[in-house]
Amino acid sequence: MRFLNRAAVGLFTALVLLFATAPFAAAEDAKAPARLYAAPTGPNETESANLELRDEARDKQLRLRVTWPKAKDSASDSAGKLPVIVYSHGAGGSCDAYTPLIECWASHGYVVIQPTHGDSISLLSAEERREITSAQDFLRSPNVLLQAMARPEDIRFVIDSLAKIEEEIPALKGKLDAARLGMGGHSYGAHTTQLISGLSLRGLLGRRRKAEDARPKALLMISPQGTGRTIDAESFTGITRPVLMITGSEDDSPTGQPASWRLEAWEHFPAGEKFLLFIEGAHHNFGGISGVRYPGAGRDNPEHVDWVRTTSLAFWDAY
Repeated sequence: MRFLNRAAVGLFTALVLLFATAPFAAAEDAKAPARLYAAPTGPNETESANLELRDEARDKQLRLRVTWPKAKDSASDSAGKLPVIVYSHGAGGSCDAYTPLIECWASHGYVVIQPTHGDSISLLSAEERREITSAQDFLRSPNVLLQAMARPEDIRFVIDSLAKIEEEIPALKGKLDAARLGMGGHSYGAHTTQLISGLSLRGLLGRRRKAEDARPKALLMISPQGTGRTIDAESFTGITRPVLMITGSEDDSPTGQPASWRLEAWEHFPAGEKFLLFIEGAHHNFGGISGVRYPGAGRDNPEHVDWVRTTSLAFWDAY
């Protein structure tokens, strides 16, 4: 495992926290166990609730899962408010996945909100599911491609709806801290995070379009996209906020791109508070971060899961 930073200045606190993950064995003892930033399970028990919110502007029902710590802990401010993470699932996934990550963050004091995007297989009928012949065909289907720009609107709607979420879940009344907001995602969810962070898409006649939202203060991108038909080196220049990117040597794309393709995002990030966790041998599911099995996920590896969740926790805590 390698941990790199492209930080320029002003990062003492972040670097102390992130390097405290100590993913490297000590130089004098190559067999020393890796030291984690924190225990994967934090001091708080967690609770979850599912709810649906209606986006009147888009005539859309959005299903959410919200997970939070039952007790106030060190992540709370003096008024008992809790920092918020909005997390975007991979293509075909749903708000019910990624329990290994979500439970870790929530048990350490974060409220995590997971929307189910319109490409979710959970929204298909049984007959429609039977028509899916391969992962590649599903990922290239018109609905999945159309959701690329609908997903950032889902995230924007979730952030706009924090007060409504507090109304729907009495345990969270007055506790969601909109000033301490982060966003993350895996695979297609990492691309959604890229768009929220300021990635520009190249269009016809040199025109570019963005779906940026300035409210998330820090962004977690697990298996983000590299360059392609609508993404070039210039696309990444607008990503100026703190980013933690995570990928691995076996993190191939389900649509055929090699693991090296994901590193193009890292190579094109502008200078600043950018961090890369690269795990040798890690597959697309990083040993089980989604909590579900699917084609191309790779083998189970609890150590990889722990590296992802504790390094990401250190990132959230730093920012």
